[in-house]
Amino acid sequence: MNNLSAALQLSLDRYLAKRREIIPVQGEELMGLKSCWHIQRHHFLKDLIWNPLNTLWAIPYLSIRKVFEVGEKLGVEIAGTLLPKIPKSVKTGFQREMERKIQVELFGLSNHPGEKSELARELEKDELLRLLLAKPEWQEAVAEAEADIRKVIADFCTTHNGFTDLAASGGVLLVAQRIFRDSSLDIFGIARRWAGKWAKDKAVSNFVFGRKLGGWFYQVVPPPAATSKQIFWATTFSLALLSLFSTAVNILSYPVQNKIGFQKKQMDGLIQAVEDKLLLRFLKNLKGNHEITAIPTSPIAIAESHP
Repeated sequence: MNNLSAALQLSLDRYLAKRREIIPVQGEELMGLKSCWHIQRHHFLKDLIWNPLNTLWAIPYLSIRKVFEVGEKLGVEIAGTLLPKIPKSVKTGFQREMERKIQVELFGLSNHPGEKSELARELEKDELLRLLLAKPEWQEAVAEAEADIRKVIADFCTTHNGFTDLAASGGVLLVAQRIFRDSSLDIFGIARRWAGKWAKDKAVSNFVFGRKLGGWFYQVVPPPAATSKQIFWATTFSLALLSLFSTAVNILSYPVQNKIGFQKKQMDGLIQAVEDKLLLRFLKNLKGNHEITAIPTSPIAIAESHP
């Protein structure tokens, strides 16, 4: 058992050491602006739809989640039941592709059936582990370990995407504050304000005694309300700007965080989370496998098992 544990630990250490070597080089290239734009342009049109929806949902989702978390802590049973069912943001094409590239290019996983991952190849370099991995239950353990890595990466990307959606949503509030001096406006509130401004400008321009007197007049008298057509076009214009803005935030999120060094800390944390999952998965299998003693543990026994 000690020999197997040591061999397993060494193999995992080698696999993770390679991740730590690869990520600073390939990670910087993968998360650079050129690479992110190359990924985004293949999903541009669809993401123009999903990005603003995620941005609009970001703050309500966070607020609803906090309410349920407080309810769960207070012992409200239904809050704990409903908490996992709160719908999260929809992964855009860019986000799905970035997650896949992190899995394949940084952690050596494979998306092709039958193709071994770098984790499996690293484990098989050890003769002792190669014998162990010939057993079906350990082949399954490797598959489960790879699934664990995918889950950790998915959680990492989900957290990153949530932060990006919140940043885009915060940008909308900042625009509302800068233009209308009101940070409580959402994108539809901004559209209504724009429509009202267009209605006022039109009324001032068409004032019977000229634009200058019209400006003074409508400072005292309320201007006419925006028409449904003006509201429609203002809302369309606002949503179009939101689509472009939220998509730009998504594209820039990785390069900006990479540039300021924040991405490196996140990736270090990702590797640590993967390491914890792998150790837990394989050590659990070592302890729970009652046939482990059937595996030869000495060099002589290994040689005799392979004449």
